[in-house]
Amino acid sequence: MLTDGFQWDRVQDLDMVLVLAELFGFAILAFFLSMFLTPFLTDFLFKNKIGKNIRDEAWDNTGSPLFSKMHEHKKGTPTMAGILFWGVTAFLTIFNWSREETLLPVFFLVYL
Repeated sequence: MLTDGFQWDRVQDLDMVLVLAELFGFAILAFFLSMFLTPFLTDFLFKNKIGKNIRDEAWDNTGSPLFSKMHEHKKGTPTMAGILFWGVTAFLTIFNWSREETLLPVFFLVYL
């Protein structure tokens, strides 16, 4: 068997192992949910032209042609990906409200 060499007596608290398994399960679920939703959010941001604007002036109101030229390829790049991570975290927090550990993502969302 695969578990013949495993020493089960070294696992002090099986409940802790189950909690960690649930925690990693939600982390994996959040990762794949974010990866699935990213193309839809990117398409939405491109359609509505919500992207990076390149300034033509520097902070002291002088022209900055070199800066504009170097960053021209970034024009229109979507810059609101953080909203996806907030949404996924909020969804999974509401979905799993039955645990005390659920307060951690809530405090994370409020802190940001």
